[in-house]
Amino acid sequence: MVSVSKKIFIFIIIFTILLAIITSKAFSEEISFFNTNIKEVLNTLSLEYGKPIIYESNIAGSITLTISSDNLTFEQLLDLIVMPFNYYWVKLENVYFVGIANSTSPAFINVSSFYEVPLKFVNVERIYEMIPKHFQDYIVKVNNSKNLLVYAPASIASQIANFVTKIDKPIESKVVEVKIIDVSESYLNAYINDISSGNALSYFPNMLQIPLSGMFLNVLYSNSKSNDENFQILYDGSFSIMNGSSMKVTTQKNITLTKYVDGKLTTNPHTMSIEVSVSPKYLFKVCFVDLNVQISGIPSSNEVNFDSKGASLQSTVKLEYGKSYIISSVSYDRAIQKEGGFAILKDLPFIGPFFKRYYFETEKRYIIFLITVEG
Repeated sequence: MVSVSKKIFIFIIIFTILLAIITSKAFSEEISFFNTNIKEVLNTLSLEYGKPIIYESNIAGSITLTISSDNLTFEQLLDLIVMPFNYYWVKLENVYFVGIANSTSPAFINVSSFYEVPLKFVNVERIYEMIPKHFQDYIVKVNNSKNLLVYAPASIASQIANFVTKIDKPIESKVVEVKIIDVSESYLNAYINDISSGNALSYFPNMLQIPLSGMFLNVLYSNSKSNDENFQILYDGSFSIMNGSSMKVTTQKNITLTKYVDGKLTTNPHTMSIEVSVSPKYLFKVCFVDLNVQISGIPSSNEVNFDSKGASLQSTVKLEYGKSYIISSVSYDRAIQKEGGFAILKDLPFIGPFFKRYYFETEKRYIIFLITVEG
């Protein structure tokens, strides 16, 4: 019969063995390095996992890492160690080779292969522009190729292919409506009190700016009358524009200018040229639109002898989908011929023209640019 003391002794031995096994297992599941040379780290991994690793002689760097390895494979651990240094690894037969991810490295050509990554929606040139620069050296440019040709070790080619799948998607397009209107100040005053009061337009009449806001925006956008002298539509069009693409609109406005010629006030026809370029970038809830507005032949305000000038605006604006926005405006003065004279005599037959007097007044007007991106 086994004595109680022997039973206790056997229990202590078994408990000690189990504790040692559990402790050993827990220790083996954690890998820790502190400021350790990468070559030493690779040698340690090789011994720990029983897998041969060789590496280029000029690899260098120190590693500080503590990680639980129970859910990681040997190759995943190898990824964590070499990627921060832009190194790569390949498996040759049963040996792992770690090299420098540089096409000029002596070993690079021996471990690299050609890989063809199929493209569905985005062309090779677009991929090359968007891909990180450290991947560009591995892309082989082939004329008129519909697929991406990569020359690299398998691990790098896999990273490039993964990046391509993230961006090779259908290019989104939306309908963008651009409207350019020419309105008189008297028309605007019906919706806003004294548009020039406290406004930069009164000080910088030829600058493109965004001076207007308020409920009357819907009136400006919905008004379809183009034969009203106070409200003229210079351009109204809609385009389906792909994400990142651009669209350009051009139009003209014919006006009358007054000038002194040989001491006499005369009128001359004049043309303003207008050009608007928009390039939208569609996001989830909003879009950013790159704008380029150019106007030439704007008459100088507050002068009798009108000299034409130009104005331009380059900006990026944030727009919500389905809402109309005034993106810019510019003011100018237009000459209007008026009839005066003696009220009774000028309307008499035959002699009436002798009592008529013609003169010119200037009318302040605004060219306003509106835009809407569909929801």
